[in-house]
Amino acid sequence: FLAVMIPMNAYFCSLSSARLSSARSAATSCFSVLGSVLLGLALLGLDELVPVAADEGPSTRYLEPDEQVSFNRDIRPILSAACLRCHGQDTEDRQADLRLDLFEFATAKRESGSAIVPNQPDESLLWRRIVSSDPDQVMPPPDAARQLSQEEKNILKQWIAQGAQYEKHWAFEPIRASASLAPKSDAPAVPLRVWIDQQIERQATEAKLPILGATDPRTLVRRLAFTLTGLPPEIEDVDQFAIAPSQDAYEKLVDRYLASEHFGEEMAKHWLDVARYGDTHGLHLDNHRQIWPYRDWVVNALNSNMPFDQFTIEQLAGDLLENPTQSQLVATGFNRCNVTTSEGGAINDEFLHRYAVDRTSTTIQAFLGLTGGCAVCHDHKFDPLSTREFYSMYAFFYNNADPAMDGNIQTTAPFLKLATPEQQAQLDRLAEGSKESLEKLYELAERWSSQSPVDTPVVDTQTSPPKTATHVWIDDDLPLGATQRNTSRNADRWSIDEVAPPMGKRALVTEFGAKLEQSIQGGIVPKWIMENGQLSVWVQLDSDEPPEAIFIEIKSDRGTKRWVWADQPQNAQLVDADPDRIVGKLPKAGSWELLSFAPDGFPVGALVTEIKVGLHGGICYWDGLLIRGTIRPEDTLLSDWKAWWKQHGKKPVPHLETPRFRGVNLLQAIQEGESSDAAKHASRQVKTYFTAWIASDVPKEIVQAREAWKSIEIQRRMLEDSIPGTMIYRDLGKPRQAHVMLRGQYDSKGEPVEPGTPAALPAMQKPEMQKPDAGDANASSRLELARWIVSDQNPLTARVTVNRFWQQVFGVGLVKTSDDFGTQGTPPSHPQLLDDLAHSFRSSGWDIKGFLKELVMTQAFCRDATLSEQALVQDPENRYLARGPRTRLDAEQIRDNALAVSGILNRKLGGPGFRGYQPPNIWEPVGYGDSNTRYYVQQHGQDLYRRSLYAYVKRTAPVPFMSNFDAPNRESFCTRRERSNTPLQALQLMNDVQQIEAARCLAESLIKQSPQGDDLQIDRIFRRVLARSPDDYERSQIMGFVQKTRARLAESPADALKIARAGERWPESGLASDQVALWTLVCNLVLNLDETVTRN
Repeated sequence: FLAVMIPMNAYFCSLSSARLSSARSAATSCFSVLGSVLLGLALLGLDELVPVAADEGPSTRYLEPDEQVSFNRDIRPILSAACLRCHGQDTEDRQADLRLDLFEFATAKRESGSAIVPNQPDESLLWRRIVSSDPDQVMPPPDAARQLSQEEKNILKQWIAQGAQYEKHWAFEPIRASASLAPKSDAPAVPLRVWIDQQIERQATEAKLPILGATDPRTLVRRLAFTLTGLPPEIEDVDQFAIAPSQDAYEKLVDRYLASEHFGEEMAKHWLDVARYGDTHGLHLDNHRQIWPYRDWVVNALNSNMPFDQFTIEQLAGDLLENPTQSQLVATGFNRCNVTTSEGGAINDEFLHRYAVDRTSTTIQAFLGLTGGCAVCHDHKFDPLSTREFYSMYAFFYNNADPAMDGNIQTTAPFLKLATPEQQAQLDRLAEGSKESLEKLYELAERWSSQSPVDTPVVDTQTSPPKTATHVWIDDDLPLGATQRNTSRNADRWSIDEVAPPMGKRALVTEFGAKLEQSIQGGIVPKWIMENGQLSVWVQLDSDEPPEAIFIEIKSDRGTKRWVWADQPQNAQLVDADPDRIVGKLPKAGSWELLSFAPDGFPVGALVTEIKVGLHGGICYWDGLLIRGTIRPEDTLLSDWKAWWKQHGKKPVPHLETPRFRGVNLLQAIQEGESSDAAKHASRQVKTYFTAWIASDVPKEIVQAREAWKSIEIQRRMLEDSIPGTMIYRDLGKPRQAHVMLRGQYDSKGEPVEPGTPAALPAMQKPEMQKPDAGDANASSRLELARWIVSDQNPLTARVTVNRFWQQVFGVGLVKTSDDFGTQGTPPSHPQLLDDLAHSFRSSGWDIKGFLKELVMTQAFCRDATLSEQALVQDPENRYLARGPRTRLDAEQIRDNALAVSGILNRKLGGPGFRGYQPPNIWEPVGYGDSNTRYYVQQHGQDLYRRSLYAYVKRTAPVPFMSNFDAPNRESFCTRRERSNTPLQALQLMNDVQQIEAARCLAESLIKQSPQGDDLQIDRIFRRVLARSPDDYERSQIMGFVQKTRARLAESPADALKIARAGERWPESGLASDQVALWTLVCNLVLNLDETVTRN
């Protein structure tokens, strides 16, 4: 649509300086909305466009001479930034054997004096080196990247003069709630929402920031809806609240959104970033993996308001709970979300080590908020986490049962099939029937094969005429025992709903790809080229996406041949074939057509070891692939024997001439020793197996028993294939011994370590946490770890979690570095409030919905978000919350909002990831030839309009729309998305097919309404998209755009037709294309406003 839409840029030029909202402050008016759509400059709110303050936020302070210095607040950030890299706990990089992170080391007497002499800065070597003018003495050294400011030097001197008191890092201190929230008397506690507002207003007042009043009702409802559901509100809800806004009405809205099934989807988006969820393995081939049920588990857990401590325990150790449920096993997918590989030459020990490092680092960062990965190779330079302590936690995850190599398959073990009780009962019945049928077959085969030679039926080939036989490769399933391999596409798939197959119940599907090959190999019953053989197959080419060429290939012990159908001779090269291999033109698309040909080039009796079907581009359905011909009894016997010998005997195949078997059964020949090699392997079991599966001249009872077992087994396999499953986490029965890995290298083992936790935190071995667990004592340690993480003794988890929720609601956490609560992270803007929130959350039973309700019920959340010049200078990031939260919508919210307001959002919950619109050549350049995610295959129909949470995540090539708006690639842990501002974002919103289609569908729905009129349509668009009516200035600007656009489209009906047909959704009938195109462009303009893509 670039070709159509970019010329339309002229429509926007006159609006480049328009101010669409007279209510905007002077600080924001310079960022023109409509003009910025063209220039690609202002898709973010002003909060993302203004200069960003230093990370310290409101905690940055200039001390008065007599003010008491706080080590955690004032000194630790300075030491961490400028000193501890060389003078911290890391022994390998420590300089001059000096530590400044602990009092006892910093004040220890040295030959040249103590680094710090409390109360005496002039006697302290630290101070003297800081102010030295000697470049060889001054600290930090002149070439250091981080130098001290004069203010920082003054603070250090003042601290030493006041006694140089050290404090434990604030994050490791026990959580201490305010007396107002946890009164010791019978006095009622202050409600949390009230306490939050009191603390925020106090600090904002101290900072001399004007505290704004409540925002308008329409903005508030929209802000609330996006915060709790990720979707825009219904206009009826907005109108109703705007007419009668009240605390009670607002609380009812809050409760409704918390109860919405879409609440779990919005919250899951944030957690899946933490869990690094993806639909592919992530390394090398980056093949498909089946783990989407874990994503759905997260959604369901959050919708059901599962307490966060249980949410944590089930993900880290659900498999170790007593009698774990299917749901608890699915939850362990958290530790299967890491990237894996199966690259040739990869070393098992190396990747087992890498997986354990990933799981350990992710657990530490996700729940404890510490950068554990910094201790993999050496002691953490800034935080109290040694390498030995890291590997003690690593020991919890080094006992994994999943293999080092994922096998490039989607079901890498441990894998759990998620059968419903009804499905499981049916599977059990079929399994029992299969077992009984198999036992009967072997009983008959053993009885018949053990007969004496004289009792064995004899085949008289001179009087037995040839007979017709059929070997089938595709009909509802593969041959029993055969394996299927897709060499260059997505997961293997059988159609059920798309087309009605000509034979049976389902057909094999091949979809999109260059030189796509669907390979079928092996099987219990051998297949060979027969006399007068004719190979046939039913095919149906997709009418919307027909391939350019299709082919069938046979590989046998006598060579390989490929037959091609293509309309042009040169198209044979698209499937690696010469033009002379074309046997016909492509069949008619949209209906089943029978293709038939003689498999020339193979001698009669050639054993078929593999058959392939394939295509170049498009979609093709295959069914009834078989070869039919005539066979003579002696040929059957000989071919059967050769096939069986290749699978079970020694090579080469014994040379047996067909005439040798005239008048005698093959088994009889084996018993009589016709082949000495065969005789060596002709045990009773071998003969029974041969009789049951291979031999052709057997009694009718054995043939019937074979068919009975095949029928049951096909039913069982088809049912089993239809049941989804997911990768889960389990431990080995016998634990691996973990070691400190020197320098983080998998092959450099240091001292052995046992499972344990960092010494800086309360010990894990607390009596109240030592509960009896099921299973092996060593294996249960991961469960103990999970319980320790959410125990009352652990001060980090509750702080980290409430800070993350605060970030989701207000845009930035009380601790801005929500992924780092260590000394390199920013200190909390409101330290006591953070502790109060953590205490309240933990005391409530880790109630997620209850906690979020308290946050959105605060006055801080409901405030007007207008930015004043004073606030822009003093608090650009809104850390004091003197104004309401205002941030750009997340990538998923931007797309979902466009689909929702246009009325085409598919609100279906759960299921496999969908593949929506995407530009060409995103997957292909990073894909390997053997990868089943090498080629992108867009889906169609309602899947195109599903919520973005369910978009298929290929890690080496994430969804472009999401990446463009800063969604992570899910290769590793992420708790805080960055917000960039690029012209590409504006161009994408203007020209992306999904956006244009949404605008077109919105336009169609408006055109169908009565009465008509430009003024009415403009008002409807604003109400649908922004939940408000336009003001007079906006209306006049849009009206001018409408008039110019109408004139331009009248001159370019072809352009109008293209716009009116944007996307795959079928256009509404009876609507004039010029009208649809006109209002599509108007809708697209409004969908591009900064107000539209901002949670304001």
